[in-house]
Parts: sequence; C-alpha cells; structure tokens
Amino acid sequence: MPLLNEQQLKDMIAVGENESVEFCESPKNKDKIAKNICAFSNDIGNTEKVGVFLIGVKDNKDLVGLSVTDEMIRNIAALNRDGNIQPFPIMSVKKITLSQGELIAVEVQPSKNTPVRYKGRCYIRVGSSLTTASEEEESRLTDKRQSTFLPYDMQGVPSTGESDLNILYFKDYYLPTAIDPETLEVNNRNVKTQMQSLRLIDSKGQSTVTALLIMGKLPQHWFPGAFVQFVRYEGTEITDPIKTQKEISGTVENQIQKTEDVLEANISKSLRLSDHKHIKSPDYPMTALRQFVRNAIIHRDYKSSNPSRIFWFNDRIEIHSPGAPYGEVTKHNFGQPGITAYRNPTITETMKNLGFVERFGFGISQAKKALKDNGNPEPIFKIKGSFILVTIKKQKYVNNKNNT
Repeated sequence: MPLLNEQQLKDMIAVGENESVEFCESPKNKDKIAKNICAFSNDIGNTEKVGVFLIGVKDNKDLVGLSVTDEMIRNIAALNRDGNIQPFPIMSVKKITLSQGELIAVEVQPSKNTPVRYKGRCYIRVGSSLTTASEEEESRLTDKRQSTFLPYDMQGVPSTGESDLNILYFKDYYLPTAIDPETLEVNNRNVKTQMQSLRLIDSKGQSTVTALLIMGKLPQHWFPGAFVQFVRYEGTEITDPIKTQKEISGTVENQIQKTEDVLEANISKSLRLSDHKHIKSPDYPMTALRQFVRNAIIHRDYKSSNPSRIFWFNDRIEIHSPGAPYGEVTKHNFGQPGITAYRNPTITETMKNLGFVERFGFGISQAKKALKDNGNPEPIFKIKGSFILVTIKKQKYVNNKNNT
C-alpha cells in the first residue's frame, strides 16, 4: 500500500473531500470511520484508487490540533478485525505529522471481493457523500467480483447449484444474521441474487465452497476430508489401546457443535485447594479447547483430503489441522497475538455472523489465558509438513483422590 508523503496530504486537504477522500475531526467517531472504510473498499466507481480517511481535519480543511497517541492508532486499526466489516478490509493506519499539526491517515485498498458490508449493510461513496447501496448498485458490486482472484472458499464448485443447499436454513436462519433488518425489510431480490451478494453462489449459478460447507445438504460428498476424527487413548502413546473414537461430519456448524460436546463430555474435574477452599477444577478449560477446535475447523485447508484430528491422551490433547500457515502467519510467528491471515475469509465471515467467532485475531490469546488461569502449561505449536499441531498439556495441579 502506498505511503502518502506530506505534500500529497497537503494537496488532498487543499482539494477537499471527494469519492476517494474523507475528513473527520475525532478518532472517537468509529461508526463514521468504519462506514467509510466499507465504502472505500467497495469502490463503486471502480476508480481502483486507494481511499484515504483523514482524522483530525475539519470540514473547512483546518487541522483540529489532534495529539495522536498509540492507543488511537490501535483502536482505529482494530476496525479491520472486529468482524463488523466483512469481508476484511485491506487498510493501513498511521500517524502523520505536518507542519500545522498531527493527524491520522487511514488508507483503504479497493476490494476484489465486493460487496463489502459494515454491520450487515453495504455502504458506498457517491462523490463526497456516503450512502447505502441500492439493490442495483449492490448487484453491480456483485458483478464486478473477479473469480480469478478469489480465495478457494469463494470459488464455485462445478455441477452444483441451489438444489445442493438448504435454502430454508439460508432464508430463515443465516440471512438475518448477515444482513441488517432495515435492508432485509426493503429487499425484493430473489434467493439466488441474495446468495450471490453474500458470496454463496457464483456468477455461473454454482454453489461456492463456503455455501456447500456451511449450508450444504451433503458437505462430505463434495469434500470427503471435511470431518473431525476424535480418538481417546488409554495411555500416552498413539500405539496404546483406544478408549473411544468418533467421526464427526456434517456442516461446519454441526462439526463445531458436536466436537465441543464430545470434548466437554471427556473433561474430568478434581478437587484442589485454593485460598483454603476446595474447588472443582477441570483438567482442561473448555474455553481454551473451544478456541483451538474452532480454529482447526474454520481455518483448515479444505482442499486437503485429510480430516481435522483430535487425539486425547492421558497427559495431553493434540489437535491436528490440515494446512500449513497461511499468508502473513508463518511457522516463526504462529500463535502470536495480533498476527492474522485468513485462508477461508468467507467461511470465517459466515461463522462470525453465526456467532462462532467473537473477535478476529484474539482467539489464541484468550485460550492461553484460560489455560494459565486453570493451571495448564502454555500450548505448544508445531508445523508438521502440511499440518498445524497444537498440543495442550494436562493441568499441573494434581489431586486424584476426588475425581468426578
């Protein structure tokens, strides 16, 4: 993304607001900032220009006299991963010091995966004005999507269509989570057009990978490896006797729910002394297991014919997810907070809408905290060929007299 120099910024401020430039006085006005990030991403005029949002500038082009802090920068940067703008915008946020004072510059790249929505509503810029896209304008945004640039989960699957999908689930359950109520109330489009707008049907009428995995009637028919294998062993080695095993299939939502039920049923609790009180404590905190399992299912490589695997030993749990680290995430920084890249952006978007993702980029941090609070060691991350392995070791507190 290009970095604006001082002269370019001065020229922008002198020209004033237009379809690619917007001013805002305060960084606290996050709703206005987010709506314009959404609009710049949509680039309804197909200008292919970077949209620039300048915070700390008045409508009359004077600087407010903002004193820019690191916290301000972090709060604005967090807008691209709080899940309210989908698909994820490509943007940069930086402090700019001019001779007249300080400001914050937010640069937004036009998206190739339009339409982009903020809280379920599609915003665009017409000249210097921000507005909600009409049905016709939203259709234009759908049409300009370029399939050659799309991630795998957005691509259409040959020989598929609406008949392979649970349309009632889409209309009655998913659609209200993805589109805001006011837009739905005036929405006269048919199901196929609605699905195309949400990246579930491609321009040829084919179901996308995401649609088949999220609301397909037979997901494993199209993706045989898209299931979870759970095995609990009697010892600490893979050669030890198997206590129980399950294969969990169905949609991504069903896999997550059923896998979490299995894990919760296998957790043991014991009494331990804390502050002179005996409290029941699980050998593994469900909060942490939930985060790691959801990551393994949502972010796995669905091109792979291998399942996601969970091996439960007497001293640890191993979670194997098909797919090497993706994008900015590498084997060197995997598991570090704030470093995110999404192999399956549309699957991630749908799971956020359905409530299975709370905030992007912070799941592993939450899991680590839950493990620490429960007395478990830090999780261990390893890259093993085309798999990511997360090992969670059993709680360090030992009291086997009162297992439940």
